[in-house]
Amino acid sequence: MSTPVIKPSGNIAILWGTDNAMSAPSGALIDTLQLTPKNGSPIEIEGNQGFTAIQVGLRDGFDARATCVYDANKAYPKEGDTVILVGPKQDGNSGTTNYNCTFWAWQFGRAKKGQATIELMFTHRPDING
Repeated sequence: MSTPVIKPSGNIAILWGTDNAMSAPSGALIDTLQLTPKNGSPIEIEGNQGFTAIQVGLRDGFDARATCVYDANKAYPKEGDTVILVGPKQDGNSGTTNYNCTFWAWQFGRAKKGQATIELMFTHRPDING
């Protein structure tokens, strides 16, 4: 039985926390920020035999949800506002990039012996949001 060799790397970057992940409301305590591709699965185009002949990937942006601790002293975005979200690059390179997103809706939640939360919903469409 061989012993595994562990080599430390100086290139490890762990994203810890959610500071500066969202531009509005400023200073929001973000619990989670989830970006989901609008078209996560390829589109299948059939050939003359009725079977899939080709698959086409469609990059048409993403939908986003941010769950935050509700703070009545913060001004939350209104419907149609542009909010910048920070997410991973989508071009295969390392790092993050800023995405202009449109804010659409919110959900408010309260629980017994729990903190009040607000869930914010956004969309990013490359040809619309830039």
